[in-house]
Amino acid sequence: MGLDIARINVEWSRLFPKPMPEPPSGNVEVVGDKVVKVDVDERDLRKLDEAVNRAALEHYRAIFNDLKNRNIFLILNLYHWPLPIWVHDPIRVRKGDLSGPTGWLDVKTVINFARFAAYVAWKFEDLVDIYSTMNEQRGCLERLYQRQIRLPTWVLKSRVYEEGPD
Repeated sequence: MGLDIARINVEWSRLFPKPMPEPPSGNVEVVGDKVVKVDVDERDLRKLDEAVNRAALEHYRAIFNDLKNRNIFLILNLYHWPLPIWVHDPIRVRKGDLSGPTGWLDVKTVINFARFAAYVAWKFEDLVDIYSTMNEQRGCLERLYQRQIRLPTWVLKSRVYEEGPD
């Protein structure tokens, strides 16, 4: 095709199919329901490295190496909508069961996504040219503001809102 640039995604649940280990004590600060600090230091990165799905990590590295060997500029997108099931179970939540993690409304998701992003940057810094935090952020924000939510399920004030406007 003659392309010299690629934007691809790395799937959080492929690298961490099981819950991530807890961050080291003192690395996270939460005030009320707001995450104000997530420090991802060497000991946290090493802890995550022990928990990662090694086969998935090596598979991504092989893909990224192939792109670099072809002189392709690599933009790596970190979030393209799916969350690991241990972060958000959309079927359970859609049925109104809010007893477990509720995706982005759970502060642990914000904390663990920051850790995931830092881990990915640490492992692929030699291959990635630019990182994109999330896919189509403009479209997401426009839909949310228009209340035509495109996300599979959104939980707000203990109510479950499914796709589409109210």
